[in-house]
Amino acid sequence: SILPVGHAQNSSPGQMPESPQLGPFSVDDTLRESMAKLIIFSTVLYLQVQKLQKKDSQLKALEAFYKEQLAQLEKRNLERYQQSKEQFHQAASKTEETVRARSTAAVCPGLQAQILSCYRDNKDQTLKCSDLAKEYMKCINAAKKVRAFNKSWKATMASIRGDVNS
Repeated sequence: SILPVGHAQNSSPGQMPESPQLGPFSVDDTLRESMAKLIIFSTVLYLQVQKLQKKDSQLKALEAFYKEQLAQLEKRNLERYQQSKEQFHQAASKTEETVRARSTAAVCPGLQAQILSCYRDNKDQTLKCSDLAKEYMKCINAAKKVRAFNKSWKATMASIRGDVNS
């Protein structure tokens, strides 16, 4: 019979046969070495898993922290927006109360319509509208003088009456 190198041919019954030899090492030595490597690998793997789990829990804690911070910032931003909006509306209402509405009647509306029509009809020859434009400017200047006089007149009358709010 062919036996592996170093295997005893005559082993007694009830006795454990000797381990076969693989070169200078026995099979038991190779098995022990493989088991030791497996244990080391398992331990390293376990430690890496522990490290990753710890990192994961830290990241989850940071995520929760920053979500809370963001929620607080959004809340403060909304409060400031509401406050600014309210202040704006109060200031607008106060301004509307203090500023008198003015009637803004068109100045020289007939001439304005004529000059606009002239410019539309003579897009390439606008000088044809120059006499009309001069007339329109005279009308506007006259209206300015009338308004300035009326304003001055109102101020004079108010000072005579002792009215300071006009």
